[in-house]
Amino acid sequence: MPTALNAAAPADGEPRLLRARLVFTAADAPPTVTWLWKGDDAAADLLASALRESRMPCLESPARQAVVQEFWWAPGTGTLEAGEAWPWGTKRQAPGEPLCHVKPAGGLPVSQQPPAPSKVLFKFRFLQAGEPPEVEIEHRTGAAIFAMDARRYVRRYQACPDGRTKLGTWHEQIFEAAPPGAVRPQPKVFELDEFLGRVKGAHTLRIRFDTRTMNCPFQVDLQMYQPARNNQASESGARDANRHAFLSWLERLTLDLPPAEEAALFYETVKVNVPCQVLELK
Repeated sequence: MPTALNAAAPADGEPRLLRARLVFTAADAPPTVTWLWKGDDAAADLLASALRESRMPCLESPARQAVVQEFWWAPGTGTLEAGEAWPWGTKRQAPGEPLCHVKPAGGLPVSQQPPAPSKVLFKFRFLQAGEPPEVEIEHRTGAAIFAMDARRYVRRYQACPDGRTKLGTWHEQIFEAAPPGAVRPQPKVFELDEFLGRVKGAHTLRIRFDTRTMNCPFQVDLQMYQPARNNQASESGARDANRHAFLSWLERLTLDLPPAEEAALFYETVKVNVPCQVLELK
């Protein structure tokens, strides 16, 4: 990857953003390069030639892998700063595809009413038709007895008798219970700077994004999975491919929350309002 581009500098001399999507279809074949954002046509043409020299040697045929990568070009010096290559077209979330299975009749039996709101997130898979599924608890909040009740219930699932169940594939499901009168938390709404101020290790963040190239302003829905795994970001309204790297980065961030608040927000959605700005943390 080049560290500089010898393109004619624009009149204003301001840094230019170049955002590309690369699609690899074979380990030794050049990628297809599509520009999502071209801050400078001449610089983009030079960079595209270099990007086509990229390879993905670990890619197994006939697999297909796409990534989105951002580059900042400084016309005055010609310096090119490459951002991280973010996978495109893969599920950010853990396994959750619809699974053909048969549930026990009567619903989830509960030994006792949980004294506080309780949630338990499972992943499960069938290894063999006619056998109970393998079940793992990914994360739980609240009453342990509710989690055990739910686990016993999932262990009674059966694979579909017509063979449609994908054996060996992990899937997930969440169960929730709350005592009478419990109020579900209202969605929290953060402005972007407020959200970033509550992130663990906020002072160590190093990133540059230009949300002005993302059809701003916009709102992000962030489903909370921490501390079990990364949170999951999605756009509240119409989708825009130019936001992909930014959303992927947001998912890596962990809010610094007291244990009780983190438990209350697990599997809930917080909203983040994103303004039009150059976000540069260094």
